[in-house]
Amino acid sequence: MSFAEREELVREILEEISGQMTHGIAVALLTEDQERLAILQKYLESTNVALLVFSNLGFPVSANDPIVGQLQKSQPEVVIVDIDSKDARRAIHAIELVRDTASKVAIFTIGEMHDPTTIVAAMRSGAVEFVDRTASPGWKCQPENPPVERATS
Repeated sequence: MSFAEREELVREILEEISGQMTHGIAVALLTEDQERLAILQKYLESTNVALLVFSNLGFPVSANDPIVGQLQKSQPEVVIVDIDSKDARRAIHAIELVRDTASKVAIFTIGEMHDPTTIVAAMRSGAVEFVDRTASPGWKCQPENPPVERATS
């Protein structure tokens, strides 16, 4: 067996043991907006920092919601919750559910900085970061260097 063949065999064994070779921070994404879901998925997949392990169109509504189970199964390190500024209540409730049901998960929110009530509610519900989606008009098209404003807890 050549060195290259042994190396390939070791790689295959490691992949089988781990189930999947992962690189970067395991990220889950929750939003109610189909277009933003597609944009955020594409953005996350284009980075070398994050590995998208779960995404969902819609928020969990209770601790027994299948979305919560899927989140727990995917074991993200970060959950990103996209907040619609017109109706943030469901997103805030989702943040609370994630906080209460997923241990050791950092919750980031993406929203618009012009609504202080939503920012405060998100942070009080368990978010550790609030990222302004409007800070850079080109962030959707140029994910390499999105300048963003942040509110941290």
